[in-house]
Amino acid sequence: MITRTISEGKIPFVVLALMLTFIFHDFPRYGVMFPSSVYALIIVILAIYLFNKIMPKERKFLLCLFSVFILEIVISGFTNSFYLVLQDFSSLLQKMIPAMMAMLLVRKRYFNSAKIIFGFYILRIIITMITTVIGLQTFPGASRDMGNGEFVANDPLYKVYLSLNIGGFDLAYTIVLLIPIICYLFRYSSEFKKSKPLKLMASLLLVFSMYCILQMEYTTALLFSILALTSLFTTEKTNILKYLIFVFMVGIILYLSKGFLAQGLEYMSTIVESKEIAVRFSDMASSISGQATSEISDVDARQNAYMRSINAIISNPLGIWLASSKTGGHSFIFDYIANYGPIGLMLIIYMLRIVYKAFLKPYSGKQIYPFLVLEYILFIATATMNPHLYLDYMAFVIPLFYYVSNNYKKTKNALYL
Repeated sequence: MITRTISEGKIPFVVLALMLTFIFHDFPRYGVMFPSSVYALIIVILAIYLFNKIMPKERKFLLCLFSVFILEIVISGFTNSFYLVLQDFSSLLQKMIPAMMAMLLVRKRYFNSAKIIFGFYILRIIITMITTVIGLQTFPGASRDMGNGEFVANDPLYKVYLSLNIGGFDLAYTIVLLIPIICYLFRYSSEFKKSKPLKLMASLLLVFSMYCILQMEYTTALLFSILALTSLFTTEKTNILKYLIFVFMVGIILYLSKGFLAQGLEYMSTIVESKEIAVRFSDMASSISGQATSEISDVDARQNAYMRSINAIISNPLGIWLASSKTGGHSFIFDYIANYGPIGLMLIIYMLRIVYKAFLKPYSGKQIYPFLVLEYILFIATATMNPHLYLDYMAFVIPLFYYVSNNYKKTKNALYL
C-alpha cells in the first residue's frame, strides 16, 4: 500500500485515551502503582478493539509474527497452573497491542493520533531517562539492581527505586535500539522542517543517551550503543550483508590483536567513573588474556550461562520441552532453541524473516534503510546476548516513526507498507 497524504480521520477519543494510558503504565513509578484490575481491563478492551479493527491479513501477520511466544503459552498450558498461563497470555497481549496500534494508525493514516501516540511514547522514555540519571546520583547501581530478579522480589529498596522512576534493563536496551533512529534524524535533519532545532535536539539526545547508559552501568548495552553510533557513517548503499562483513572483519581484527584489545579495555577500566563498568572492562581484559577474573564481576557467570544453553542444545537436539533440564537463562535465542529444538530454531528463523520483510524490506532504497539495517542487527544481538526479545518495539516504533517523520519532511516520500 502507498500513502501520499495525511488523513483527516482519527481514532475515537476514548480509544486514544486508553492507548495513552497503556503507554503511561510503562513509567516505572506508576506501572506498579496502577490498579492491576484496571490495567487488565484496559488490555482486554484495547486488544479486542484493535484486533477487530485490523484487517484479516494483518491478524494472520500478527499471529505469525508472535508465534515464538504463542508456542511458549501452548507448552505452558501443560506444565503450569491456569493462573500462570493467564499471566503469560496477558503478557502476549501487551506485546501485541503496540503492533496493532501501529498497524491501525498507519493503514488508516490517522496522522494526528499517530503523532500523539508516538510523541507520548518518546516523551515517556526521555522523562524516564532524566529521572533515572537523577535517581542514580543518590542510589548508584540501582538500575542494575532492578535487573536482578531476587532483588526485585525481596529487597524493599525496589519500591524506593520505582518511586523515583528509575529505569532498569528494558530502558537501557530501548535506548540502544533508539540510537540508530536518533542518528538518522541527526544525519538527515536538513531534510526536515525546522532542521536546525531538530539537529540540535538529536545531537543532545545522542549525548544524553550515551551518558544515561553509562550511568546505568549496563556494559553490554554500552558496547551495543557504541556499535549503534556507527550508523552515522553509513551510506544509502549499506545493506545487511555489508554490515555483517564489517562486523566480521572488525571481529577478526580484534581477535588477531587481542593483546592490544586487552590493554585497551584495561586502560578504559581506569578512566571510567562507574566502578561496575570498570570492573567489567578489567574482567573482559583478563578473560581475553586468559587470566582469572574478579569475584564481583559476572563476566564468567554470563559465559557459563551461554555455555549451559549451548550444551543443552547439543545434549538435547530435539529440545528439552517438558524435561527438567535447565538452560542458561541469559539468551532468548539460545534458550528458545534449547527448549524447543528444531521447531524452536525454525520459529526463530521464521520470526526474523518476517521482521526483515515487514520492517526493513519496505524501506529499501530510502535514506532510513541503513539505519534500520543496524536496528535489525542490534535486535538480533540483544536477543542473543540477553533473555529478552524486543519484538513489540520493532513492530511499533519502526512503522510509526517512519510514518510520522515522513510527514514532517520538506519533500514527502511514498510510504510502502
